[in-house]
Amino acid sequence: MQDIIHVTTELGICFRGMRYALSRNIPLVMSYHTDYCKYLKYHNLDFFRPLLESYLSWFYNFSCRTLVPSRRTFFELSQKGYRNLDIWSRGIDLENFKPEFRNENLRKTLAGEKFIFLYVGRLSAEKSLDILLNAAGEIEKRFPGKTAFVFTGDGPYVKVIKDSNLPNLILTGFMKDRELSEMYASAD
Repeated sequence: MQDIIHVTTELGICFRGMRYALSRNIPLVMSYHTDYCKYLKYHNLDFFRPLLESYLSWFYNFSCRTLVPSRRTFFELSQKGYRNLDIWSRGIDLENFKPEFRNENLRKTLAGEKFIFLYVGRLSAEKSLDILLNAAGEIEKRFPGKTAFVFTGDGPYVKVIKDSNLPNLILTGFMKDRELSEMYASAD
């Protein structure tokens, strides 16, 4: 059996892990999770893009294999010169996430008889939640009182969501395990 080192981010301990793997000739696998360059505009740091793009390409090209979450990411990184890419598809854990976990009491408590749209994830500007808020407002105008947009997660965008004062928004906070499974199964 051969050891490998799996690096999951570009800085800190993972940078050291990359250097350690290279210095000892241990196969290095990386996984690409976040398009940090996309986030720069949300923090008024777009001027930093060329330097960050260069660093990320340099960093990931040390790996024997870089695992990416989708074909789109694969294509985008290929165009930028990243090598040794492969798709690491993520399946759904069918034991923990299944329609049988639908909870009618949860539905009624959250939204009564309304059609429930669900967002699960970090609540931050980089997730383009402004577009989702705009859509929620438009849907409320067209179907007043008939829909609910449930946001499950936490993050710095909570205040913006609350301040939007849209009548069809519900914030549940962070959920995990069975509670999260029920939330997924109970949304439309």
